[in-house]
Amino acid sequence: MKRISPLVVLLVPLIVLAWASIGVAQETEIEYGATAPLACGWNMLGLPIDGPTAVADCQVRDESGETLSMAEAAAAGWLQLPAYTYDGRGYQSCGINPWNVSNAFRPWTGYWIYVCRCGIRIIYPIPIRVPWGSGVALKTDRPIYDLCPACTVIPQPIRMCLVVFNTTCMPVTYTFLSSQAFDFEIADPTGRVIWRWSDGQAFLPVVRKITLCACCTDATDMGCRMCIIGYAEFVPLDPESGLVLPEGLYTLRGWLTADKTMEARITFEIRHGGRI
Repeated sequence: MKRISPLVVLLVPLIVLAWASIGVAQETEIEYGATAPLACGWNMLGLPIDGPTAVADCQVRDESGETLSMAEAAAAGWLQLPAYTYDGRGYQSCGINPWNVSNAFRPWTGYWIYVCRCGIRIIYPIPIRVPWGSGVALKTDRPIYDLCPACTVIPQPIRMCLVVFNTTCMPVTYTFLSSQAFDFEIADPTGRVIWRWSDGQAFLPVVRKITLCACCTDATDMGCRMCIIGYAEFVPLDPESGLVLPEGLYTLRGWLTADKTMEARITFEIRHGGRI
C-alpha cells in the first residue's frame, strides 16, 4: 500500500459557532456545492459539518467539466472505492451502498480514498456558508467526554479538526519544509503535554507551497483553494499507565507547520461515570 499523505486540502463549508477562531467578520453564500481537489494517490477527505453526507450522493468532476457520480467515477477508473476511515480499533470501509448506514462521510472524520486520475475534484451535495475573512479554527467532535474507568473496552477516540481558511481576494501563501502540514497536542489539567500527533511519525523532507484565495473567476478552477484542513484522533488513555485519563479540563492546541504561524487552542472536559 502506498504511503498516505497527512496533508488535507479541501474547499469546505465552515461552521464557526463554538469554534476557537480568528478573523471571522461575516458569512457569505456560495451557490455551488462544496468541492475538494484530489491528487493522484491517497487523499484524505472530510467535512466539518454537523451531519453525514452519503458517499453515493457525491460527484466527481474532471478538468474538462465532465461530471460523474461516485459509482461512475469508480467504474471509469478515476478512483477506487470503498474509502477507509480509522475508528480507533481498526480501518472501516465506506462505500456507495445506500442501504448501509456506514456508507456516508461522517462529520469531523477523515476518510482515505485512492485516486487514479490526476486533476479531478469531488463535489459534496451540500450548500456552502463560509466565514468572510481569514483565520484559523479548531474543534473537537464533543465538548465533554464521559468515560468509564471500570470498563474494559477501549473508549471512543477524541476527534479533532484544524482549519486554516482564507475567503478574501488577497492570496496567502504558506511554505512547508516537509510533507507535514499540521500538528496537534493535548495538555492535561496541570499543563503537561500528554500527547502530540506527530510523535513517532516520519515526514518527507520536501518544500511545498500552498496558496489560499477564494476569489476565483471559475468555480471549477482546480487551483481555487479556501482552506487547509487537518484531522486527527486520540484515544483518551494515559500514555504512561494505559488507564482512562483523569477527570478535568484538557487543552487542545492545533497549528499549521508552515512559515506563517497559525494556531488555535480550545478546552474539552473529561468526566467519569459512563458515556454520554
